[in-house]
Amino acid sequence: MSGCSAWGCSNRPENGSKLFRFPTNPHRRKTWEAKVNSFTGRRTPITNFAMVRSQLLDRKMTSVSNNIYATLCNGKQIPLLGLGTFQSTSDDVKEVIKTAVGIGYRHIDTARAYRNETEIGGAIKELIDTGVIKRTDIFVTTKLRGTFHRPENVEHALKLSLEALQLEYVDLYLMHSPMALEYRGDDAFWPTREDGTLAHDDIHFVETWKIENHPFLDQKELIDLCKSNDVMVTSYSPLGAPDRPTRKLGVNNIQMYE
Repeated sequence: MSGCSAWGCSNRPENGSKLFRFPTNPHRRKTWEAKVNSFTGRRTPITNFAMVRSQLLDRKMTSVSNNIYATLCNGKQIPLLGLGTFQSTSDDVKEVIKTAVGIGYRHIDTARAYRNETEIGGAIKELIDTGVIKRTDIFVTTKLRGTFHRPENVEHALKLSLEALQLEYVDLYLMHSPMALEYRGDDAFWPTREDGTLAHDDIHFVETWKIENHPFLDQKELIDLCKSNDVMVTSYSPLGAPDRPTRKLGVNNIQMYE
């Protein structure tokens, strides 16, 4: 559901939602053009992004328009298909949000660490102010950064996100990662030590507990227990995350978190 890779939640190009971003990297652009042509049936080179975007919108994405919901333990409904905004830049994410809502998305997933809450909030406010949606129509998820894990910092972190999003509340506030990092200011996202390793904070994992859940560790017994107690389990990138920050740094997770 939420927290998926940027521009789409299924990692499948055929759903079209990943194709709204026009890549500037020439190698990625070639792959992007092939996916767009496959999705739209085009056979000519892409020279007009606005026209292609319109063609994508014309392909009515019924899987988005006909939202499927799950009911949380508090009775609130959460759309199971959400638009992940990781790597969505401030330059284009506002238009992407408006486009996504226009084709039926009702769940927007962001995080303070994505550095795009302000633009996403502006898009949502514009949609509400113009009568396209009501606040109750949209489900907004954001996340607690690891640098704010100390109990005295959590409320402050939430208020920062609410201010950026221009919202009185968010529908879901997730812990972004179980690993706590030292707080060195509101904008210090990746604090490091002198040797370049991450500066972890002394917050016990019992306080930030998450479970490992993917095809090689399906956690059936634990998930069945959660279901029996109306606890919903969601997974972050259970099929892999090739664009994760640690991979780009050229080191594995064990080296990062030692």
